Amino acid sequence: MNLNFKSFLRTLPLLLLIGACSSGYDDDTSSYQGETGANSASAPATPSTSSSTTSGSGTATSGSSTTDTTATDSSTLEPTVWSGELVTFTKTDGSDPNDESNQDRLTSNVWITRGNGGGQIYNAAVNSSANKELSPVGTEWAVGLLEDRATLTFENFRSAVTKPQEVVDTNLVVHLIEDDIYLSVVFTSWSVGQKGGFQYQRSTP
Repeated sequence: MNLNFKSFLRTLPLLLLIGACSSGYDDDTSSYQGETGANSASAPATPSTSSSTTSGSGTATSGSSTTDTTATDSSTLEPTVWSGELVTFTKTDGSDPNDESNQDRLTSNVWITRGNGGGQIYNAAVNSSANKELSPVGTEWAVGLLEDRATLTFENFRSAVTKPQEVVDTNLVVHLIEDDIYLSVVFTSWSVGQKGGFQYQRSTP
């Protein structure tokens, strides 16, 4: 056995040890990398934040703010009652019903006057003459006192008074429907014979 072969035998265990260490390091690295992959795959997802809107009972909710969207119920509003001092309105016989001075302009919706051909009063804001069944349009009438309005029966003018020429000195309450206003009216004169005149006293705001 020569010297070189003996030297090889002496170094063989060292070479085998170095080879084993190198193989083990690679295995550990593979194992470590595998665990990293597993941990990455199983990591819990971060929950996302979103806002939502919930509707119901008139309330809309978004995030942390709340807005009440419930509409106001107009049926709960109280009507307006004119119980102030009395004023007198007069339309003289033969005067022009289209003239503003011959119209009792209660509101922008109701202008009371009477044609010269006789007949009953009408609302010049919406009509140019009287209608026996409807005039004055936009109003309803009842016989009685203003303070008793809640118990009165309201209807059109002709039905309430039956005969307009007999309405003088009758306590009346008129309801202006669109404006939701109640006021008292007492006729003090009513011209007959197609003259068109009348006079009444009414309450004010």
